[in-house]
Amino acid sequence: MTVVSGCFLVLLLTVIQKTIEQRDIYDTHWDCKVSDPLSCDQTKNEVCVFKDGRYSCECPTGVSRLQDGRCIVIDECSEPRLNDCHENSRCIDQMEGYTCQCNPGFADVSEDIQKKPGRICQSEVNECLQPARYYVDCSENAACQDTPEGFTCLCRPGFTDTSAHYSLLPGRKVCF
Repeated sequence: MTVVSGCFLVLLLTVIQKTIEQRDIYDTHWDCKVSDPLSCDQTKNEVCVFKDGRYSCECPTGVSRLQDGRCIVIDECSEPRLNDCHENSRCIDQMEGYTCQCNPGFADVSEDIQKKPGRICQSEVNECLQPARYYVDCSENAACQDTPEGFTCLCRPGFTDTSAHYSLLPGRKVCF
């Protein structure tokens, strides 16, 4: 009876070892220890995450798994069809997604510059250099100052801004 138990024990250990080896090859979502960052397969770039009530090794958010089990980051900047950056901006790949940045000489006029910059980039124009063309209406006692959105007027030294008494566009000054 002892020999049979010993054989059974060896057989059971062999089956367990084979199961572990197969799990390592085929199963991409085994348990891990969140306190041990190396408990997941580092060669596959996996991370330990808590999901659906258990810890498991998975690819990080925004990262795809290849058929060989490796996690690979998708570079959305590698092809224009993978991002919505403006033609006058550059795409900057990040671990999770990408961001866009308007090229020098272009102003970012995107709808949500904080969350989605570089989606609409407009050529910067110095309106102060061509006042007639851009309807620069600064007071003769004010200096035109170029801004990314247009221009503003600043009273020259010795003059006071009295714009509050007039119905003017923002940034326009009446200086006396």
